[in-house]
Amino acid sequence: MLDEAVFVTASPGKIFGGGKRVFYSLIKGLDRNLFRPVVACSPEGPYAEMLHDAGVELCTLNMDNRYNPLTVYHLAKIMREESVTIVHSQGGGRSNYFAFLAAHLAKVPIKVATVANLVEGWSDVHPLRRLCYVAVNRLMEKSVDTFICVAHYLCEILVERHGIAPEKVINIPNGIDISGFVCRRSRSDILRELGLPENKVLVSLIGRLVWEKGVNVFLEAACELSKKVTNIHFLI
Repeated sequence: MLDEAVFVTASPGKIFGGGKRVFYSLIKGLDRNLFRPVVACSPEGPYAEMLHDAGVELCTLNMDNRYNPLTVYHLAKIMREESVTIVHSQGGGRSNYFAFLAAHLAKVPIKVATVANLVEGWSDVHPLRRLCYVAVNRLMEKSVDTFICVAHYLCEILVERHGIAPEKVINIPNGIDISGFVCRRSRSDILRELGLPENKVLVSLIGRLVWEKGVNVFLEAACELSKKVTNIHFLI
């Protein structure tokens, strides 16, 4: 008997970051003899298009409205109609809120959360709103069966600060399919295009230009290192 697994990502459709990319790889790699994946996500954007092209069943929901309680109702309806046995939420905050409240209403037996960052660390929201997110997230955590953390320090915080039982927390670093990033150009050709000399050490940060990626930390480190090392260039 197949387990019906629904994956929930609550970020707007136009955003396609590392979390969705990892989820996509996980969903594509599932043994279809054991699982039938269903993805609840915004109908527009590259994530939905890639899943559709991969033959994954989509249940499209408008995730762009951050505060629409009807999203929970629609998700619960999907879970009941699909006879879902596993819910897997990606991220934190809204994803967990939508996924696990809906799973509670639909009486889904197994709930899994991937933790890539912590709500209390969100620096782009008002402090009072962040407190509300933290309170809701702590409430939702009580219903989760397994937490998959992408970094070991996140496991430690969940156990030591959030009071999650250690046996419910596991560290699985993100796996990236690098086949699409094979460079077929020479280093000297690329350096020439960037206007950089070949005798420099290059340190690069690759990622979306958003606060979660710690670009400010990269810049601070670059400033400190540049005081001690002259033969170096930094690329973002």
